[in-house]
Amino acid sequence: MSNLLLTKVAQKRGSRAGGELVEVLQSIGVQRNYALVLTSLSADDWTDSTNLQKSCGLRQPEVSVAIRELLEGEMVEVEPQRNGQRGRPRHMYRLKGGLFEIIKPYVDEAEAELKKLEGNLSRLNEVSEALANNATS
Repeated sequence: MSNLLLTKVAQKRGSRAGGELVEVLQSIGVQRNYALVLTSLSADDWTDSTNLQKSCGLRQPEVSVAIRELLEGEMVEVEPQRNGQRGRPRHMYRLKGGLFEIIKPYVDEAEAELKKLEGNLSRLNEVSEALANNATS
């Protein structure tokens, strides 16, 4: 996938662009919930789980799983926020860097898979041509 396509998608505004970005990310192998959370985080600076649930249309456990995975991949940073209240702090999340930087590993993986498939197709053509030539000889 080219950076030009990602740039065009990122330049659009509104939910249509976000939906398109989610579709493009899914097409290169990013799980839907991760794509939704990444897209939502790219639109905001700091946001919390409740806002992610609303903007992504996901339930709290789905957002938590996606955030946990993104934290493990060091794509997201978290900041606990205490408002002087007792109990657990509210966690605020944001991307660690720009969107292009964050999704680069996914893009690199998709490009590597594409090269592998192209190599397999090339080899398949060679083998099928050799078999066809042997059959006509």
